[in-house]
Amino acid sequence: MEAASAMSMDRLFDKIKQLPTIPQLLHELMQSFSDENARIDQIAAKIAMDQVISVKVLRMANSAALRRGNEVTSIEQAVIRLGFNRLRSVVVASGIIGSFKAPPSFDKNKFWTETFQVATIAKTLAQEAKVLDPETAFTCALIHNIGELLI
Repeated sequence: MEAASAMSMDRLFDKIKQLPTIPQLLHELMQSFSDENARIDQIAAKIAMDQVISVKVLRMANSAALRRGNEVTSIEQAVIRLGFNRLRSVVVASGIIGSFKAPPSFDKNKFWTETFQVATIAKTLAQEAKVLDPETAFTCALIHNIGELLI
């Protein structure tokens, strides 16, 4: 029985090597989010370097849940509207998914739509229950859906 367990652990650790690595841009953005002196224009410039992340940030900023009046048309405006906590969640989720090699049958639009719906519901529930920071609930829901995809 122990030999079988050791074999399954070896296979598990072999699979870990197949997990996506964090791209340099994502690493730099994460450092910016934890830097209290980070400037919005610098973060927006870094985000603009990646087309996929840029589109996701703009889409999120213009979503029905966040849209207040005018449509956001620049990355800098989107950064301001989203705020650092929500922006961090979107950037991390997008960076991880961007480095993940999905099968051809994988529907990215459906995945992101469902992921943001679940995250928004989690945030709303946290606001109503007042037991958890709503932005933390949003981030946890994003990570949960990404974890399911990786598994």
